[in-house]
Amino acid sequence: MHRFGPPLAALLAYAALVAGFTWPLLPHAATHMPATYEQFHYDTLHTAWMLSHQSRRLATPWTMLDAGIYHPEPRSLFYSTLSLGLVPYFAPTYLATENPTLALNLAFLACVALTAWTIHLVVWRWTGAHLAGAIGAVTFLVTETTLWGFVSSAQYYAALQYQPLFVFAAAAPTSALAASPWLAVLIALQCVADPLYVAPAVMLPLTGIALWRIARPATRPAGLRLLRQLCVAGLLLVPIYAGYLDVVARNPGLQAQSVFARPGPRPAEVVPGEASPAAFWVRGHLIAWWYRYPIPMMALLVIGLGALGLLAQRGRGTDRVRAAWAHCALWTLVGLVLPVVGRAVPMLRGIPRVGLVGLIALALLTGLGAAELSRRLRARLGGAGSTGLALAFLGALLVLPSSQGRRTFGTYPIQPTPSLDSPIVAALRAGTGPVLELPATRPALDARALYRATAHHRPLVNGYSSYFPAAARGRMQQVKRLPDPLALGLLRIETGITTIVVHTHELDAPTRAAWERIWNQPAARADLRPLLADDGVLLFEVVGRGP
Repeated sequence: MHRFGPPLAALLAYAALVAGFTWPLLPHAATHMPATYEQFHYDTLHTAWMLSHQSRRLATPWTMLDAGIYHPEPRSLFYSTLSLGLVPYFAPTYLATENPTLALNLAFLACVALTAWTIHLVVWRWTGAHLAGAIGAVTFLVTETTLWGFVSSAQYYAALQYQPLFVFAAAAPTSALAASPWLAVLIALQCVADPLYVAPAVMLPLTGIALWRIARPATRPAGLRLLRQLCVAGLLLVPIYAGYLDVVARNPGLQAQSVFARPGPRPAEVVPGEASPAAFWVRGHLIAWWYRYPIPMMALLVIGLGALGLLAQRGRGTDRVRAAWAHCALWTLVGLVLPVVGRAVPMLRGIPRVGLVGLIALALLTGLGAAELSRRLRARLGGAGSTGLALAFLGALLVLPSSQGRRTFGTYPIQPTPSLDSPIVAALRAGTGPVLELPATRPALDARALYRATAHHRPLVNGYSSYFPAAARGRMQQVKRLPDPLALGLLRIETGITTIVVHTHELDAPTRAAWERIWNQPAARADLRPLLADDGVLLFEVVGRGP
């Protein structure tokens, strides 16, 4: 493992580059989060809440399953992506500061820099060229998805730094890393970044590689060793998948239990008229994948020219480099094909996420292509000329604007997170029992309620996640009838609710007027007691004996 250490300056350089691309996020890391994607308002806050909950329960992991949302739903943790891959980077900062925004920003930036670093490491080990490693790493950084796309909203996808390492191990079965028992841990850590989307894209190709080697006598020992490592990693994932299977068993209609559920077939499953099957596949899958992971066209050109140069050698290239190209091409193909297969799995919603492994493979291929081109140009231009061209290409990757005009230093879009120092949050922290925040069933508002729960640590009757439990649908029907006394009584029976937070400026006029009447005439209701008002937010305690 120690042979993977380039100078510390390389890692620091990528950290500085990530900080520059995302400036001014770093100086505002304690109070703001990236606002680059339309789902910032809920996915980012949900991730902060999920990681905060998991970090607080690390000492007692058996208590982690009941996440405290959709109260009193048991094992509610498994209605979301677990994000466990980011916990080692999030937990130290969060447990030291209790600031989920700071912890999430630092974990996000660190993991992006680490992924760029491991891409550099692997390309360098394959080619012996640090400049080629830098080109591969920068290709990953400037891809829209990484810092400007959905990864900046669902930050647990930033924890991809292990994939380059086991791609290297798979391509070099005699290396020290391939023989190390730590490889199983690296594979498991990559899988828990997202057990539903990333894990299949990791385990299936590695299993195929292991079985292919087992079928050939010359490579059978390496194949059996890789299969054992995969089995160990799989055993570490069994409790996670058991939790997901339990959710599926308790919710037969799970596919429809999402605020993002759409009636009818998925768009790519609609018959496209007279379009040929090939044209339909390209339009519905290949273009969709490219739209999600649009690496720079310059990088594709370098990959293509480098591949042609490698083919022109006609067997004269080193086995190590050819194996590297073959394995990166395999992972790119996996990134293209798995999103198609994933459409047959009912529980998967964001299908293109399965292809995220292809983004790392394309970055590695860019580094390999740059090394091959540099080697071939060295004979014509000399060492200084080929190095100069490579540096010019690297500079172009860094400074040229993207297709959407982003990637300008110092202009990264950020937005403040909800305050955890408000009087409402302080009052919630001082109370006990389940909390309901109104209005409910609106993703952005429910996600803010989750974020505030990182400070008061109380169960929530509402919630936001990938899916919601079947029983929550009925509870939310009663929630929509509030402040009706009968609806409140039924909610008390089912949830034991003790506190209601009403954001009046988010309500329709009749409902807002009803809550304000209760606030202004507290004697009119024996089951609600006004506690606090702050900037349009009303806090009520549920009192009395109930029905």
